[in-house]
Parts: sequence; C-alpha cells; structure tokens
Amino acid sequence: MGESKKNKDELLARLAVERGYVTGEQLEEARAARRTAEEMAGVEIDLAQVLLNKQFLTPEQMQDIDPESDEAEP
Repeated sequence: MGESKKNKDELLARLAVERGYVTGEQLEEARAARRTAEEMAGVEIDLAQVLLNKQFLTPEQMQDIDPESDEAEP
C-alpha cells in the first residue's frame, strides 16, 4: 500500500473511532477483512470502502470524516 494511502486510511480510522462512529473491535474486523480481500483480489482496497460495505459507517458519517471522499457520495 502506498504511504499516502496508508496515512489517509490511518487518519480516517482515528477520526471514526474518536467520533464514536466505530469501535476498536469494528475497526480491527474491517482491517482483517480488507487484508483478506486484498490477498484474494491482488489489489489494494480502501479501508473506507470496507467500513461502508460492512455498514460500520454510513455515507453521512464518511462525508463528515472525509468531505472529499468518493465513497461518501450516494
């Protein structure tokens, strides 16, 4: 994973937990799911997309955390 992508994922994760949108346990589950999916698909997957797919974050919460996020658009 590129360094800037990794930094963005870490910032998103920190903000999601700080704002009470996700728990540490949900975050770890999402990270594990992302690792598994990346290994199977052979491509990088955004942590944001995993959090949305698992319904740990809503699009509105994603927009609050990252207003420029493509994932936040309906």
